[in-house]
Order: sequence, then structure tokens, then C-alpha cells
Amino acid sequence: MSELYIDPLPSSDVPTPVDNAAEDNIDASGKNSLNQNLGKNVLNSHIVVDANIASPEYRQVFVRGKCVKFSPTVINQYLQRSTDEVAALKVTDNEVCKVLTGGRIKRLLDGTNVAAGVGTSVQAGVLSRKHMIADLTEASRALEEFQMASQITLEQKFKKLLNSKPAPQNSRPKIQRVAEYLRKRENLEKHYTPKLVSVGPIHHEIANLKLGEKYKLKWAAQYIENTSDTEQDLHKKITDNIVKLKSHFADDVLALTGTKESLEGFTSLEEKLSWMLFVDGCSLLHILEHADLRKPEAMNIKVDQLILVMMDVILLENQLPYPVLKLLWKNDNDAELKETMKEFLKFHHWDTADNRQIWRSRIQGHWLSIQNESVSESPVHLLDLQRKIFFTKSSSKTEANKKNQGTNSREPVTYRNIQDLKAAGIKLEPSATRRPTDIDFFDGWFAAKLTLSEMVADESTIATFLNLTAYEMCPDFENDYGVCSFVAFIDSLIDCPEDVRELRSKGILHHCLSSDEEVANIFNLIGKDLVDNTEIYFDVRDKINKHCCNKYKTLIGLGINTYFNNPWACIAFLAAFIALILTFVQTWFTIYPANK
Repeated sequence: MSELYIDPLPSSDVPTPVDNAAEDNIDASGKNSLNQNLGKNVLNSHIVVDANIASPEYRQVFVRGKCVKFSPTVINQYLQRSTDEVAALKVTDNEVCKVLTGGRIKRLLDGTNVAAGVGTSVQAGVLSRKHMIADLTEASRALEEFQMASQITLEQKFKKLLNSKPAPQNSRPKIQRVAEYLRKRENLEKHYTPKLVSVGPIHHEIANLKLGEKYKLKWAAQYIENTSDTEQDLHKKITDNIVKLKSHFADDVLALTGTKESLEGFTSLEEKLSWMLFVDGCSLLHILEHADLRKPEAMNIKVDQLILVMMDVILLENQLPYPVLKLLWKNDNDAELKETMKEFLKFHHWDTADNRQIWRSRIQGHWLSIQNESVSESPVHLLDLQRKIFFTKSSSKTEANKKNQGTNSREPVTYRNIQDLKAAGIKLEPSATRRPTDIDFFDGWFAAKLTLSEMVADESTIATFLNLTAYEMCPDFENDYGVCSFVAFIDSLIDCPEDVRELRSKGILHHCLSSDEEVANIFNLIGKDLVDNTEIYFDVRDKINKHCCNKYKTLIGLGINTYFNNPWACIAFLAAFIALILTFVQTWFTIYPANK
């Protein structure tokens, strides 16, 4: 039995037990009280407690450089504190999170494990004071790093805000994706996506286009065989100009092409883009030269596949810059290249010649002739060239439009469909050309006539319409919205199958779809979400509106269209008129005989 000398310690109102001094698991009030009393002269204490120092429950502590052995149980008895075991403090993850973050975060997200973020002391949901201090230190450090990261991110956001500038609009936009709000329209996404062949980086290496990749290699090899340059020379032309050629593509297109997965097998974006433009450019030139539905054997594929290829190369997301084609062309004759492109577009285009041709099925190998009009400015790509030819204006029509734009009043105009025009006595006639700009209205007392350009509605022209309108609505393309305005004008005329039937009966609309209702639905769907230029067809709309508002012209025109709409009606009218005259003459001579 040994003696342990301890100074008298003041009793506490709320006794705090000493559980394990060696592990330092003491609450704050108990430890402070113990330190204050042990800090006094322990050796000069006057209280003696009998205890067995050899007992394993005795611990050692150093006070002022001296080792003192004591028992936590004896101390707790002296301090009149309970010696019963106290369960370890258990806390929830939310409470720990609240403490460690200074109350900034009140609750963890579902599935979050606080132990993974602040240490190992809470993996079982139990905290000791020692581990709590360590975790607080770690959490404080993490909070400071988070604040610094947030500050850096905020600075980056401000920098990005200052550097963000609207894309300048010009007549030569970059090759880019179709706007999402246009692509996601009902049942129209398929018309923006290639079905067999991808051209350019946007749809490159898509799984369902692997067959097209094989065809492109074959066509590129055939094209190179027919040129005087070697494949190395042609590839070098692209490589030497790759920096300039990159500028023809939108940034998001280049970013998608430059991902780590996409660059597999290449050392850089420039190397991959050079090879891609080289192969796709040579194969596209081969398509432009030899794609002919009358002679599919020149492409070594079947007619059904050739139709898909010819539709794919006209898509907005499947374009190559014209400078690429010019670099890879077999000679330096730029006019010959443009002529080759225009000849190819005969299969995608309505007749723009002054003398109309009879429309025949493309599948049977017949095509519509287009006028060989010179395009002085180099096109941006193949789709841009089609738009330029599609909206070539006659000189007389151009001057008339300029004159009308300065004199038109800007009164509200009501749009009317074909049935409304027919009820107002307006006749429909096809124009002498298939230019969408050659639409006119003739107003008179006894006859009113709306002249419309002939239209062809099939899968190819629908896809062409959609991609031309998407091209005009590119944010960096400054244009007059010619295609969008034409589609909006036709959409205003077609509301139901009866409108399509009337246009078809007048020889204005030709289609090989399943029904008139399908054509009406397609035009109504294409016309949604389009931005049209009201200046283009305002003169026509204004004349129609004024005619419909004139009751006398409307009644006269309706009477003529109703009773003189065919030769038999005219003959019947003349017969009735002659009979009426003869009856009048007979009656006159009956009343007033000639012999008197």
C-alpha cells in the first residue's frame, strides 16, 4: 500500500468523470480542473489516499518534470464523481458536418459519407476529442482550399465573361452543328443526320457509318488515280494549309474532334484533321464527278445506296470548306470545279430554267435541268452553292422588288390559305420558272391571279429545305433568310390536304409521297420556328390582302371562277345567253309585228 498526495480539489456542481487519462478522453471542464490542481505543489499536499500503486489501473503523468503515478478511479472518488462507464459520444454525419464547417453546411447530401472527407475517426459514428481536433484541423484546411478554389473559379468566370464576344456575322459562316431547337423538332432529326456517308469531322467515325468509311477510301483512291498528283502531294497541300482550313470549322466541332479518344492513332488535332480532310475531300470530288442515277456503276454501288450518298453530301453537318476541294482539285481551273458542283446539284434542285421541264422521278434516272448561271463569288461549301443557285433572281424581278420595297405601306397583312384564295376568286397558275423568287400576284376587276413557282416534294427536297433553313439560321451567317421566307410563305398557303390537292391540280406542286395529307403535315412542320424576312414577299401578300378586302372584286372574281371555270360552263352560259336574246327578240316582234 502506497500513499498518493493530492491537493484538495474543489468539488464541481456537475461532476465530470475521468475515463482514460492516457488516451486524453476527458471533457473540457474536467481536464481544465485537473490541470489547475495538478499544477500546484503536489508533494506538499496534506491529503493521503491509500491505494495499491502496483495496480494496473494506475497511470503515469509528468507534472513540472516529475513523474507522478495516480489512479483515475481514486481521483474520481475523491472528486465525488461517478465511476460508472459512460458510453462514447455518438454523433450523426450531419452533426459532424455542421461542426466541421462552422455551421455553413447543415445537412449532407444523400449518399455522402462524411468519414471519407474528414478522416477515419467517424467511420463508426464515434468521436474522441483528440480525433475531433485533428478532423477540425483537416476540415479547416479543406475549407480554406475550397474557398481559394471558389475564388479562382469566380475569377475565371469573370475572365470568361469579359472575353465572351458575339460571333461576328458575315456571308461566309463556319461549318457547325444544326441548332438543337431545330434538330429536336418532331420526326425531323433524321433529315439532319447522314445515313451512309459522313463528310467532315462532325459525324466522323460514327458506328453506323462504318460502311461509308470503306466506300470513301475506295472513292478517294479512284480519284487520286485520275489526277496527275500523288497521294503524298495532295496530302501535303492540306497539311501546309491546315491552320487556315481549321478556321472554317466552329470551335465546338474542333473540340469534339480533338478529344483524347478521338485522337487515337494521331499525335495532334492538326494531323488527324489533315488526314480526314484529305480522304473526305478526294472522295467527295469523286462523288461530284461520277454520281449519276442513270449510271450507278461508276460509283460501284447500287442505286439505293447512291441515292443515300447524294442526299448525305448535301446536309449542313456534312460539308467540307470549298478551299479544301479547290486544293485537291485535279487542276487549277476553278470554273471547272464550280461547274462540276452545279452539275451534281441538278439531282437536288428544282428547274430554274426559263423553259419549264416536265418533272420525272429521280429514281428512274431522270433529272431536272437547271440554268447554268455564273456564280462569281466562291461558295462556302456545296450547300451554300445550292442556295446561291436556288435563289438566283431575274434582273426584271430584282428591280421590281427594289421598287416595291420603297413604296409598300406597312399595314397588317392577314395570311390566307389556298381555300381562302379560291373563295375570293383568285386563280392559281405555275410560273415560267421554278425560282422561288418568281412569285407574283396580278389583280383585276374580272380576274385575279397568283403565280407560284413549281415545287417538288419528296424525301430529297424535304431534307434540302430543312438543311437550307438551318444554314440560314446559323448565328454567324448574315443573309436575307430567303429559304426561310419561301418556306414560311408556302406554309401559309398550305393548311390542309385540300390545299395540296388544289396546288397539284394546277401543276404547281409535284410529290411522290403517300398522300396529300402527309405533304401538308410536312410543310406545316417545316414552317415551325422559322424566322422569315417579311420584305421578300410583302408586296405579294399586300396585293392579296387588298383584293380580299375589296368586296366587289371578290364577288366578281368568285362568280367568274364558279361559273366559267371550264369550257363546258362557258358553252352553257353562251347557249343560255343566246337563247335569252332570241326569246327577247321573239317577244318583241310578237308585241310589235314588223308589218305594222
